[in-house]
Amino acid sequence: MIHFRAFILALIVGGFLTYPDIVAIGQSTISTAAIGYIFLPFGVAPAIILVLLVYYCAIFSSRKFMVGKKRIGVLYGVLSFIFILYSGFYLNKEYAKPFFDSKTVAAVIAPISHMNHTLIDQLITRYPSLPESGNQRIFILNALLERNDLNAVELDKIARIQDPSIHDKLYSRYGLLGKNRKGLSVARLVALHPNVDSSTLSFLGEMNEPYLQGSVAGNPKTPAASLEALYQKSKNNKDGYLIQWGLVHNKHTPVAILKELSLSSDRYTKRGAEETLKSVK
Repeated sequence: MIHFRAFILALIVGGFLTYPDIVAIGQSTISTAAIGYIFLPFGVAPAIILVLLVYYCAIFSSRKFMVGKKRIGVLYGVLSFIFILYSGFYLNKEYAKPFFDSKTVAAVIAPISHMNHTLIDQLITRYPSLPESGNQRIFILNALLERNDLNAVELDKIARIQDPSIHDKLYSRYGLLGKNRKGLSVARLVALHPNVDSSTLSFLGEMNEPYLQGSVAGNPKTPAASLEALYQKSKNNKDGYLIQWGLVHNKHTPVAILKELSLSSDRYTKRGAEETLKSVK
């Protein structure tokens, strides 16, 4: 009976802690998102183990007291108390604090859709000084980039923010991704924004990030010189195909580059280049 109750307790704790992740993964539009379900038990395992340690120590403590073995009962009681303290610390750090941090960020995000451009500019300017909120402040920029009316100057300011996290893939178990169901990085969202200008695209294309460079390569606003530079970077690069996939779907990619890519051994690159060549003739 003790072990059955422990099993039920583990299911309850695991289900409660993984529920936000289950919802977040279910809302993702990434083709490989379902793989995330496989790793959920591993992520929640430390919390379940700590809770079960508290449970078993408390049970053993009470049983030892019942049979008169007070010293052993006290020992298990002390262990149970220690595990309670550590469990509280761990659950606060890994779950409670991120949850409340997300609520703080959500409060900042809420009015963004109604902000005028003066307020938007102020928010972008003071972004580096905002509390990091457990690395969740990045979702403020994510929310800003949902606005199709951001102008080229605002987009350029976002692209040049000195924060490494603007280049990181996004994930939120607390629903902060909004429409960005693929979890694209802020830098990629800038590169894909309809109002981004050529100078910002050239700047982003210089970053050594193949996924970002692929988005830049696929944008018809990217200058020919930058497209040529990106093509050169794609050569002898194990992730170069990501850049080339962008190039072959850009009608402004120089014909000479498209012709070379039409000879690629990668079938997606080859087919994309052939189709684009037909459309530009």
